[in-house]
Amino acid sequence: MSTIVRDMLNMAETQLKNAGCAAPGHDAEAIYMHIFAVDKLGLFKIWGQPISEKDADLYFAAIEKRAARIPLQHIIGSAEFMGIAFNVNEEVLIPRSDTEILVESVLGDVQAVATTGRNFRILDLCCGSGVIGLSLAANLPDCRVVLADISEAAVGLARANLAKIAGGAGNAGGVGGGDGGIGNGGRGNGKRGAGAATPALKKVALKQGDLLAPFKGRFRTEKFDIIATNPPYIPSAEIAALEPEVSEHEPKLALDGGPDGLAFYRRILREAPPHLRPGGKLYMEIGAPQAAEIKQLAAETDFYESEIRIIKDLAGHDRVAILALKTSKPETSKKRKPEKAQKP
Repeated sequence: MSTIVRDMLNMAETQLKNAGCAAPGHDAEAIYMHIFAVDKLGLFKIWGQPISEKDADLYFAAIEKRAARIPLQHIIGSAEFMGIAFNVNEEVLIPRSDTEILVESVLGDVQAVATTGRNFRILDLCCGSGVIGLSLAANLPDCRVVLADISEAAVGLARANLAKIAGGAGNAGGVGGGDGGIGNGGRGNGKRGAGAATPALKKVALKQGDLLAPFKGRFRTEKFDIIATNPPYIPSAEIAALEPEVSEHEPKLALDGGPDGLAFYRRILREAPPHLRPGGKLYMEIGAPQAAEIKQLAAETDFYESEIRIIKDLAGHDRVAILALKTSKPETSKKRKPEKAQKP
């Protein structure tokens, strides 16, 4: 007697649950939909149909990978973010829904100044697969967006995602979602996505280099209205304790924020001001307990306004810090010249 699709999915769910996967039912369905190119409705329609032994073997080979805690997104090769399906691999951080808070914050601020913000220059620093910069470019057609990363592999993947989305092939097909880890996967709401070809994406530029080094010329420093970044911010000693999907399969280069998790913030806070136009802003994703330390580090530079906006994520944790460049340099106290004694 042949096994039907529903029973096979139930067996896969049990296997993934026993392996410690956080969302076994979701993952079992997502892998099936990816392998056999069906959407959720298509899966429902074949729920009671028998499956061949050959197809079952193909399916369970992928389930074995997931049971070994290889991330779902690495198995299916993509992750949904802001309603767009981005290619991902082991060379880049898997996009999290927390980072959508950063993108939404930039979009809200730029669209609130529709006239003056039309020609903003925006930099996605530490771009990884490009989810921040490409999502912004897809929704802000009048802005010029640049993506940069130190990893050649990351820049190459971001370039591939740019070509994919600019050609109209980036609309998420409903697989998306996450493996549990530390919040993997998009919210799946599909809002602000880029389903059709977006001409604005053809203006996107990509550069490789260490943080802002690619934008320092001999005679000219490139400047931006907005720098948005999701840098590595996990303390080095904490990485090993993360879920295996993260600690064993995501690049340390994209995770390790140094002994206290603040190494990249120190550099960015110091190095960003020369690359911000007057009135420019720095948007940084931060770890939940890091807001107070970020404020202190920013104050020590004396480059930013004292009021720093902190945006919380859906779980109520501090997630995004927004810093505005000071509009004028701080005044320095001048020593008074001693008055000359008057002649009697």
